[in-house]
Amino acid sequence: MTSRRVLGELNIQNISEQNLSAEQEQTNAQKNKKSIPEQNLPEQEQTNVQKNKRSISIKEPGRKVKKVKKHDIHELTELETSSDKKAKKHDAHELTELDDKKAKKHGIHELTELETIPDKKAKVHDVKELTELETISDKHVTETKTFSELYKSQFSQWYLELRSGFNILFYGYGSKKVLLEEFAEAHLRDQPLIVIDGLCSKLDIKETFMQIIDGVDIDVGIKPGTRASVEKLTTLIREYFSNPDRDFQRLNIVIHNIDGQNLCTSQIQNCLSILASCPNICLVASVDHINATLLFDQDRAAKFNWVWHDISAFRIKSSLA
Repeated sequence: MTSRRVLGELNIQNISEQNLSAEQEQTNAQKNKKSIPEQNLPEQEQTNVQKNKRSISIKEPGRKVKKVKKHDIHELTELETSSDKKAKKHDAHELTELDDKKAKKHGIHELTELETIPDKKAKVHDVKELTELETISDKHVTETKTFSELYKSQFSQWYLELRSGFNILFYGYGSKKVLLEEFAEAHLRDQPLIVIDGLCSKLDIKETFMQIIDGVDIDVGIKPGTRASVEKLTTLIREYFSNPDRDFQRLNIVIHNIDGQNLCTSQIQNCLSILASCPNICLVASVDHINATLLFDQDRAAKFNWVWHDISAFRIKSSLA
């Protein structure tokens, strides 16, 4: 039994020694392979080694190239984004300019359309209303004729009031234009007469006063090219008709709608009151507004020295009356 055990142990030792020797040989062979120069290797192994070196050399600069590419790409993206921003800004600026131009043109076009369309409609509407008013038959022809005949019978009384130093202001329902013009034709044509329409939109009181000055040949004493004020022209007219050595004895002024839009300013009302205060200037006027008396304060009322007459003719206002 002892011999078998010894032999078995010896066999195990021999096998282990053999395995160790085989492992040592393999490690030695690997060391020898590393120590062998490339020249002694076969051609295939040399080519494989060179390929491996090339792959290694290519990989190492490849990282630098990638970095450069990343850097370039970053710069390019920045340049592209900056150029895009500039382009966007430039495009937005151009677009806003184009939009503004279009909007202005479009807005002006729309405004002109909006302004012209209502004006055309208003003009057509006004003409239509005037034609309708003119074509409407007056239902009270006999009554209006009786009123006009009654007022015409008072012409001599009105003329006497004017010669007595008063001025006449007419009020009442309806148009008074025809009646005032008939009175002026009957009794005021013997002296210079001027008619002023307060409802005329193109009325210029300076031009009216200059017509009076040119008509009676007043020496204005104003340099050519200059334009005098309304107050200056008013004083010149009043001084002329206050002078006893004048050529024309009186001045007759007829004003339709002295409360009109172009005559209701305080400046013009003061000038008219100064003229009316002159004894040789006769003023005949009419009012339509119910609050027309608010134009005349105490000072102006004293200068105008009105005599009020109601001449309700009940006539429809038109372009002729």
